[in-house]
Amino acid sequence: MSAWVTDTWAFNVREPLPVVPAPLKKEDEDVRLDLGAVLEEIYKRGQYQLSIDYRKPPPAPSFGEGDQNWMKELLSAIARLSDFEMELFESDTDHIHFLIRYIPRLSISSIVRRLKQQSTVAIWKKHWKYLSKHFWRERTFWSDGYFVCSIGEAAPDTIRQYILSQG
Repeated sequence: MSAWVTDTWAFNVREPLPVVPAPLKKEDEDVRLDLGAVLEEIYKRGQYQLSIDYRKPPPAPSFGEGDQNWMKELLSAIARLSDFEMELFESDTDHIHFLIRYIPRLSISSIVRRLKQQSTVAIWKKHWKYLSKHFWRERTFWSDGYFVCSIGEAAPDTIRQYILSQG
């Protein structure tokens, strides 16, 4: 049984990719492999410059009506198993709006945490193939932040109309 030998090369993203030794057979000398040149050749042969317009932002993933309904059902199910009610839910292309009723002993941060954590697990189960291409370091989905506002003096019907007008 042969033992594997590995090496690590540290470099800064501002530096060019290193030239590393590539082992062949025991009796052969290592070949020097210029990682920068290899990456450049792959880029040229792949003709990525012809298919990607770097002046435009990447397209947003489609969030169609089927996905919206699935998300609404998922978040409603989480709410049903919790101490809060989701009265209203609407989604826009990059965010969602809720009208939530909850008991005073609950903190809004615990509600948001529960919705984000449990829905992230379900979303990854359903869309792992797509998400793993974009979130390769960790299984995340939602952004870290959120905005919460008490309706205070505003009429509940005004808030409902605003939420329903999203999307």
